[in-house]
Amino acid sequence: MILFLSFTSLWSALLRNEISAEELDAGLFYLGCSRAHALDPTSTGASLNSEWLTDEGKAAHQNLVLALKKAESTGRCRWFKQPNGKQLLPFTLLSDLLETNGFRRMVLPEVIDRDEAGTYSYPEVRRQLEDIGSPLKVFYAPSFERASKRGGAS
Repeated sequence: MILFLSFTSLWSALLRNEISAEELDAGLFYLGCSRAHALDPTSTGASLNSEWLTDEGKAAHQNLVLALKKAESTGRCRWFKQPNGKQLLPFTLLSDLLETNGFRRMVLPEVIDRDEAGTYSYPEVRRQLEDIGSPLKVFYAPSFERASKRGGAS
């Protein structure tokens, strides 16, 4: 199972067919953007990669939106960036997502300190999950799928 962290990298990977429909359907989502941005990237005024504006890019985004809504309805998606721009305690919320889906929590004293210090990052999430022996693959970069097929970092 995959824990998806980066919305833009995931959208690009879908466009390049690097993430399967099955992986998307089974994955956990803890994306580094707001829900509003994920569902309608133009609503937040963000600039978009030109490949996303093609018919293929729009179709990939629609598939992603459907997957996100399904994940929300089944408890596989959390948002730590709130509509007002405030970020909640990211490691604590991620731990809640993991526990809800049958995985070990990441809440250790070190993680709580990181929440308070504001040191959340995608590589740190990967490191924390490795430290607790989680079987989840962590996705946040476009080269994820190619690397994991070669047996490299997941």
